[in-house]
Amino acid sequence: MEFKINDEISEILPMLEANSHTIQIRRILAPAVINILWAIVCGTRFNRNDASLIQLLELLDLRSKAFDMSGFRYHSD
Repeated sequence: MEFKINDEISEILPMLEANSHTIQIRRILAPAVINILWAIVCGTRFNRNDASLIQLLELLDLRSKAFDMSGFRYHSD
């Protein structure tokens, strides 16, 4: 697991260094987290530009905006 985490970190660091201005950290960390979990479970990882990965992250984001952890509708103002 440590090896997989280090692989993702080695991919993230150049992105952070190249974007020294304000960045959306979730857009950088979310694919890394999915890739670590996916690599542990399935033995492979997604390319950051893979359409399936992008769609999965969009769906997870929509779900998290719609529901809180208990499964009830989330009301934000």
